[in-house]
Amino acid sequence: MHSASPHAGLQLQLCGGLSLWTGERQRVALPRKAAALLAYLMVEPGPHTRAFLATLLWAESDEAHAAMSLRQALSKLRDLCGERLLADRTVVSIRRELFDAECRCDVHQFLAQLDTHPLDACAIDVHLFLNDVQSEDAQAFLHWSDRTRARLVRLAVTALARTVQDALARRDHAMARMAAERWLEMVPHSTDAACLAIDAAIMLRDDARARAIGEQFLRDIVHDGGGHHADVERVRGALQRLDSVRWSTPGFGTPAVRTPVAGTRPIPTSAPSTIALLERKASWSAVCGTFDEISRNGRSAAVTLVGGIGAGRTRLMQDLSALFGMRGAVVLAAASPPHVPVVPFGAVAALVRHMTQQPALGGLNEGALQTLRVLAPELEERFPGLRRSNAQLSATDTTFVIRLQEALTQAVQLIADDVTVVVALDDAMWYDRESATVLQAVALRTMEHPVLWLLTGADDSSQERHNPSWAEFVRQSRSVELAPLSVEAIEQMLCELSRIPQGWRVLAEQVHHGSHGVPGYVLSTVQRLEEQWGAMSIEWQERSLPATRVPPLATRMQQHVESLDEVTRTVLLSLAMVMEQGHPVPEAEWHGRSALTLDQLSHIHGISRLRAGILGQRLVELGLAVESDGGFRCVSPVVVEYLLRNGSALVRDELRRILAVITDPAMSR
Repeated sequence: MHSASPHAGLQLQLCGGLSLWTGERQRVALPRKAAALLAYLMVEPGPHTRAFLATLLWAESDEAHAAMSLRQALSKLRDLCGERLLADRTVVSIRRELFDAECRCDVHQFLAQLDTHPLDACAIDVHLFLNDVQSEDAQAFLHWSDRTRARLVRLAVTALARTVQDALARRDHAMARMAAERWLEMVPHSTDAACLAIDAAIMLRDDARARAIGEQFLRDIVHDGGGHHADVERVRGALQRLDSVRWSTPGFGTPAVRTPVAGTRPIPTSAPSTIALLERKASWSAVCGTFDEISRNGRSAAVTLVGGIGAGRTRLMQDLSALFGMRGAVVLAAASPPHVPVVPFGAVAALVRHMTQQPALGGLNEGALQTLRVLAPELEERFPGLRRSNAQLSATDTTFVIRLQEALTQAVQLIADDVTVVVALDDAMWYDRESATVLQAVALRTMEHPVLWLLTGADDSSQERHNPSWAEFVRQSRSVELAPLSVEAIEQMLCELSRIPQGWRVLAEQVHHGSHGVPGYVLSTVQRLEEQWGAMSIEWQERSLPATRVPPLATRMQQHVESLDEVTRTVLLSLAMVMEQGHPVPEAEWHGRSALTLDQLSHIHGISRLRAGILGQRLVELGLAVESDGGFRCVSPVVVEYLLRNGSALVRDELRRILAVITDPAMSR
């Protein structure tokens, strides 16, 4: 054995066997109770009286012998710890700041990493804290170690449960399974951990692992005689779901879902719902931090997810809403409306339908319920007394807006009295003006309640003009921007979709080159490649992405293009013709291409410079063009490709001929 100098880098292991090591991984010899004393002082730094410590470890001895044994143990620790140990005639303590700076203790590491890196923290076996200490003559110390072990396990389980929730919300099923299985290791009879681990394994298509987890859990529970009948049935139910919905299809060798008709239908490998959220940690943490802040201080806040078309704002909102729902919040959601909203109070009606089953609505008076029933008749199912009422209300009444504001405010406040409320509004700029008016009033009147207003930002400035007052509300909220994906993220996505862990770098670079890292365009590219190349396989890695392979236009942008009149659409086509070829092209090169000036647009289309400027500005407002270098150019390679593939070939050829003339430097002279 080795005796360490006071300043040697020590490593104190309390979990999985009490031991002390030097920085050179040489074990340090300590008497059994001196080691136990060091363990207690490290976890409970004190100060502690000498009388208390003597009773804790030497209760079987008389006072004099206990005090002498304590002095001997402290002498051993002083040789080991040096100035890190403080002991006078009455009290003893460890200077943890010095110990942590120069040495390591696994319990301290666990507590330090628990909030920021829960999986790394829970890799430490806190469920085995001092499990090898058998001081039968120190029952008080054994009771303390049992209580501490239980506390550490509770902290670990809470962190792992939160990690599983977070991972499931992001659809990172590999992380969810890892955390759930670690949870099951620490608490072998946890039904929640077993069911979550099974479900995550099923989502990863690892049926063998899912079955092994479930069967092992059932064997352990039967062997130990623990668990309630309901817990056993929950795990059996998870295994039955595995048997009933998953098997291997002969044609594809991939998991399938049972359908009402004969045969099987393979799961699309690039289904967005199965892909983990990539490179959104900063955005995720920012919104989760706001949610936690609201839950603590009980005051509302608004967060707007900002990014261009295809940036994944809706997906991030959905995943965050799922997470907050798992954490106990009530989520009231209104989906993205049609391109041209026509239904008054449509968004408010969607929110009311989400809250119809909330117990808090029982506290509303009949007048408020009657008002909400106008938008959500299904309230009659829960409150049959509404059918017998003689009140006749209509959304067209002049006082209905005021009544609705009051009723919805009361409903949100009643729900928020018990839990945090998340109001998720997708593409809120496009909501009908009636809904915008009501929601803004509700937001202002619920500022003293724990309500998170989670919104997705505008695609273009025309949305702000459509609803200027709501735009002001959005601008005053906290903005969280979604950046494009990196090549590494796309490579990770291809690994996840294909279940092939490596070899995707070249294709990832090509996809990034053609999509500029916009998540929606990346997924569209992969889906179109599947249509041409078949299911993802290792053969994909030997192919090159065709230069013409461009993802389809995003729905909202396509609606903008299709809504243009003939002249404006032709102007946009001329902007696209100048920027041939659209894909793939490096982003820097794209932004460096020239724009069409007002003089050039006027000459091409036979319109005045003023008219050309007005049409160009209209395209800018719709997010289809940008103003640059005294003119306009197309905003996206995707728009270019869409315009070049649609419409009349004769018109494109004529525009190409005119552009060749007016953009030729020799002709301009």
